[in-house]
Amino acid sequence: MCESAGGDSDSDTCCVIFYGIWSIVIGALSLLPAIYIIVDVSLIMAGTSAFLVVVLVLTILYAIVCATYLFAGVFLLVGWSYQSKWIFMCGKILSYFFPIYTFMSIFTIIVHFVILPKICRYMQKTWP
Repeated sequence: MCESAGGDSDSDTCCVIFYGIWSIVIGALSLLPAIYIIVDVSLIMAGTSAFLVVVLVLTILYAIVCATYLFAGVFLLVGWSYQSKWIFMCGKILSYFFPIYTFMSIFTIIVHFVILPKICRYMQKTWP
């Protein structure tokens, strides 16, 4: 995934960039169907059955988590490009929620746990 870079420090930087872009793309691609389902369920809810209310609440929660993942990617890339530790940390913290909420889709949590040590090592080298 990120091992094709030359040195160890280059590999960590490459992983930060990859994970920032990954978070933006996956967050946006996950947010689109969530918005569609929210609109669709809202239009159907004439009888307001309990099942539809539960679906609507869970989908709204999913949309919020997707948006945080998208913002995490933006904050990671902005923090990396401006060398801002606090913006970078904000992106790192926001990136935790999506893999936890979507643990059933294994690929997001695997990518998160593979990249996370490299992001921590990048932070330790950049901001000692």
